[in-house]
Amino acid sequence: MKKSIFWAAVLILVASLLLADAILGAMGIAFFEKLSLGKCFLGVILAATFLNGLFNLYAGRFFLSAAFLFMLFEKEIAQYAGMKSSNILSNWLVFFCAVLLAIGFSVLLSRVREKRKHRKWMRYGAKRMHNHLHNTIRYADSTTPKHVFENEMGNLDVYFDNVAQYQGNAEVLVTNHMGRIGIHVPADWCIECSVNNHTGQVSAKRGNPEGKKIYITGTNHIGQVVVDLIE
Repeated sequence: MKKSIFWAAVLILVASLLLADAILGAMGIAFFEKLSLGKCFLGVILAATFLNGLFNLYAGRFFLSAAFLFMLFEKEIAQYAGMKSSNILSNWLVFFCAVLLAIGFSVLLSRVREKRKHRKWMRYGAKRMHNHLHNTIRYADSTTPKHVFENEMGNLDVYFDNVAQYQGNAEVLVTNHMGRIGIHVPADWCIECSVNNHTGQVSAKRGNPEGKKIYITGTNHIGQVVVDLIE
């Protein structure tokens, strides 16, 4: 729903700008001269990607789309700013700086995105387990539909209790930084694991394909996430 509203707003904005440009052009006021239809469509895609990266804190989308927007409309920007030369900056310099900024901010913003997602899960009743620099064994209630497991530079092992009351389709959000998380799942459950791995190791057993499902997602940064089965 939010994505539909976002794209609708982008299309309405672009249509409004094009109509304004046409009306001002008829009045003898040129907003941008010789703006081709193909350039407009490409600009719409880049602008949407730029806004998506801004709102969702994806540095790669934000900086790279901004760089390509600048390169695409560099001549119009120079014209609008009253500059004599249409070549404001070297395209290679713009692209190189965008890549460096994207990499740097991606590292900084990844933690912000994770915390934002955790807060969202907590609002929906997720139970949170956090471990920092310790070797810890914790127990998660199987009757809880959402769980958040966080581990920073430690070792966290999680077991499930109240297994007989498990209804299925529980969701687990994992965040592991430079440590190890072991999630020990009953062998008759079906494990659906899709943890994003960044310079680490993620291994997960499948379990019983016909069993009650548990969904494990999240991120692993320079660490290890192990999902195994217990009888």
